[in-house]
Amino acid sequence: MSNEQRLAQRILANQDNYFCWASRPATIQRISPLVRPWYKQFGTSIINFRDHNSDISYYFEKDKYRQMGLSLVRKFYSEKLIKKHLADYQAFSRELLNVGQRAKKVQARPRDLLKLFISCEKALGDFSYFLVTTFGIDDHVFPELCRQLQKILPERDYDIAVKIVSSPTRVFGYQRYQLALIKARRAKDWLDLVEQYRWIKEYSFKEKLLDLAAARRDKREIIKAGLTADLLKTAANYRRNQLELERLLKKIKDSRWRALARLANSYVNIKTERIEVYKMFQANFREFFKKLLVVIQQDFPTAKYEDMISLTDDEIISYLRNGRLPDWPLVRKRFANQYVSVSFRGKIAFIYDPKLINQVRRAFLEVKDLVEIKGKVVSRGRAQGRVKLIINKADLNKLKTGQVLVSNFTTPEYVPAMKRAVAIITDDGGITSHAAIIARELKKPCVVGTKVATKFLKDGDLVEVDASQGIVRIIK
Repeated sequence: MSNEQRLAQRILANQDNYFCWASRPATIQRISPLVRPWYKQFGTSIINFRDHNSDISYYFEKDKYRQMGLSLVRKFYSEKLIKKHLADYQAFSRELLNVGQRAKKVQARPRDLLKLFISCEKALGDFSYFLVTTFGIDDHVFPELCRQLQKILPERDYDIAVKIVSSPTRVFGYQRYQLALIKARRAKDWLDLVEQYRWIKEYSFKEKLLDLAAARRDKREIIKAGLTADLLKTAANYRRNQLELERLLKKIKDSRWRALARLANSYVNIKTERIEVYKMFQANFREFFKKLLVVIQQDFPTAKYEDMISLTDDEIISYLRNGRLPDWPLVRKRFANQYVSVSFRGKIAFIYDPKLINQVRRAFLEVKDLVEIKGKVVSRGRAQGRVKLIINKADLNKLKTGQVLVSNFTTPEYVPAMKRAVAIITDDGGITSHAAIIARELKKPCVVGTKVATKFLKDGDLVEVDASQGIVRIIK
């Protein structure tokens, strides 16, 4: 039996121990930040492979993931610890952005690149904790806070309090970008905008960064969707949210619960901010991979940029230290998503055999016949409509008014389509997810965290979305 066969056998034997955490656009260098730090911090192994579309699914061990969430609840037993946690987030964000800036200046020499990459591993190891703690907050901390608020507030005040705690209180980078688009008039405005927000399209080191043509398209889409007036109110709305939050906190006499309410609201902001920080870092750190390519091409002239972002951390370090080249045909299979990867004890291993890949994918992606699917209630209401699956961003313009938007998750680019939709359903997310926040602002029924919506529902299905119970039923 080959190593790949043994690896596949091990994955399949333990399949029930895993759950799909998320599906996202990814490269190996997008996956890497979760491998070592997550094993170090939580002891979990991680399985990755292509989902039904071009995204990569992340599978975590159920027990280890749950223990992470519960550890957060136990960790935040004092206001002092909560303040330290939030201060760490700010410090780690600054350090990651600093590493990205250093990539723009580093020389294309093995010694200099190695030193920077080791610094990057440390910065990503610290910051990656906050890539996943948001889910622990949603699954454990926020529900515990809600139970406590329910005890101390009348029912009507409780609903208002939950809305206040789960509403953003800061203007995000993508909103500043949209406001800059609205206000852009002169050629200089557009050039400054493209330079400042070049990261806005970044996700996994391979997307085309913002250019003038893309920025102009975004402005046309904002105007077409009728979002201009709402965007101009953004800062005022968030100031109102801040005032409402402060008034609510004064009603909570217990210092721990007051601190947890502030923490939960901070994470509403962190959920979006952390991705923006990561995208800014990645847009700058592309320079590292470009300079690594210059060095590697001296030994392997046909190497490409896409090869660099498909290398594992160990392969990068091994080359920069010892000049050891990887197996390029296998590296290129990774960029084409022709693999299954699994990390045990912080080390990543791969399956490349097509038959074994299909065997693993079928086992994990198969969805049994269901009459209905369930998720988390985040914006109440009831609606009926035809399903429109949004698998890629290119599908957003295909969603017609009155259809039900179904996707893995949503991002700021989804907002015009969300405005046209009669209801919103996602595989991922919780009460503080982007989909939840926007759905509440738009007063659209929304069910998130279904895990299987994009696998179970098909384009054109007539569905009833009961977003008071968190249930989606196929009518026809």
